[in-house]
Amino acid sequence: MAVESKGINLPSDIIIGEKYKIIKLIGKGSFGEVFLGEDVTTKSRVAIKIEVCAHGFSQLTFESKVYRYLSDGVNVPAARLYDIDQSRRALVMELLGSSLEDLHRKWGRRFTLKTICLLA
Repeated sequence: MAVESKGINLPSDIIIGEKYKIIKLIGKGSFGEVFLGEDVTTKSRVAIKIEVCAHGFSQLTFESKVYRYLSDGVNVPAARLYDIDQSRRALVMELLGSSLEDLHRKWGRRFTLKTICLLA
């Protein structure tokens, strides 16, 4: 049985970097999908971004370098692993709270000026 995904075919027993298993799809973007994952040793939850390998520029490779550069920044999720195999790239990172999209939807697609200033 495969992990439910809109565009990336993943077997249900896939382990990323011999340490992280995928639990379920939690989001998607223009270049890949984001999954809820779990460290198989500590059981801590993580976010796992997956990009199907294509020839040429990799958005996920670039993103992993940016996270490494910003690693000491405030409110920047910690990247734990960047892994590449024959068919896909994976970036395992700290799982943060709700996405801006989730919050925007929750509050009726409106943010107050105060909320916008706090988010900025």
